[in-house]
Amino acid sequence: VSMALSPTLIHVEQSGALAAETDGADIAYITPEATFATVAYPRRVLTAPQMEMLPIEVFSAAGKKELGIDPLDIESIMLIVEPPVAGPPGYGAVVCFSKPYELDGLLMPLAEGTAEAELNGKTYRQAQSPMLPSLYMPDDQTLIVAQDSFLRKMLANHEDPVEGPLAKLFASTSTSGDLVAIVVLEPVREMLAGVVDQAPVPPPFESVKRIPSLLDAAKAQLSLTGGSPASLVLVTPSEDAAKELEQLLNELVDLGQQMVMAEMAQAASGDDPVERAMAQYMERINKRIFDTVRPVRNGTVLGISTKTQEYSQVAVVGVLIALLLPAVQAAREAARRSQSSNNMKYIGLAMHNFHDTNKRFPARANFDAAGKPLLSWRVHILPFLDQLQLYEQFHLDEPWDSD
Repeated sequence: VSMALSPTLIHVEQSGALAAETDGADIAYITPEATFATVAYPRRVLTAPQMEMLPIEVFSAAGKKELGIDPLDIESIMLIVEPPVAGPPGYGAVVCFSKPYELDGLLMPLAEGTAEAELNGKTYRQAQSPMLPSLYMPDDQTLIVAQDSFLRKMLANHEDPVEGPLAKLFASTSTSGDLVAIVVLEPVREMLAGVVDQAPVPPPFESVKRIPSLLDAAKAQLSLTGGSPASLVLVTPSEDAAKELEQLLNELVDLGQQMVMAEMAQAASGDDPVERAMAQYMERINKRIFDTVRPVRNGTVLGISTKTQEYSQVAVVGVLIALLLPAVQAAREAARRSQSSNNMKYIGLAMHNFHDTNKRFPARANFDAAGKPLLSWRVHILPFLDQLQLYEQFHLDEPWDSD
């Protein structure tokens, strides 16, 4: 993102990388266990002079027709997510309007899966499935769209606020951007590290798997209507972690430089004079471009930011990305080969574990009384691929194409 928005690195504010005021979002709805929240300001963006060339009238008409909401009336949307514990992750969105609305007629595609019920003395639309959201309006200018159980947690916290780590960060962070997102990693660090560890990463980029262990929180901000177009702030648990993360990120930048120069070396040795000239040009500005995406460390905080006046560099960055593409594709192909090899290994191990348990390898399928094949071996090795929960959802006495 920093490269695509033509970055020019600026220093992170002294001791205040996450310090300022909250703008328009009611953070009392953020539950103490929530680990991710993002706030967007549709009305601010759509009514900005910079956006006058957008088809605003079309957005407005489509919103009214499909959702019963005019996007121009939405002051803010805040999405909140809790990590999964015993079930699916909790999620909810708080929509603040600039004028009064009534619940009837709002978000009809979602309302179809709800039934009228009562909560806190108000009529609301209760979801008929635990995975679908309920619709609740605490007042005529606020709409909450959330899992029913999570909706109740949000309302209880709003009534008697308990400020968790995420809410504290939002309370002390600038929301001058048009889109602000903050994630707290501590509650999900172990889960995230497991996911990253299993991800197919090309060998040169293996060091990225260290990142979850070095981060406490991260904040990203994007502005479409002025100011710094994009910024990223990374908060680490200690100065030692910040130094290690800074070194890791700089090594990745160095690797990017090397990949570009490797591509340029091929172009420089060709017969095309334009390609040779491009190679000379990239060699001249290579270091300057990559230095703009290096993080600036201030204590336990690292930051990358951009300046609006540097949009003139977008063309240069576009050329850079185009030149990087072949190298990235090669790295991606290597990652795919590595992932395929790992998949074959896991399937082989699953087969042998199945054999240890059942004293035989799985048949091509299980069969009904008439000899018709039902579910293939792929289903029956799921418990040996750490997919027991998925396996238990299958009806083993029904064919693969049953209702």
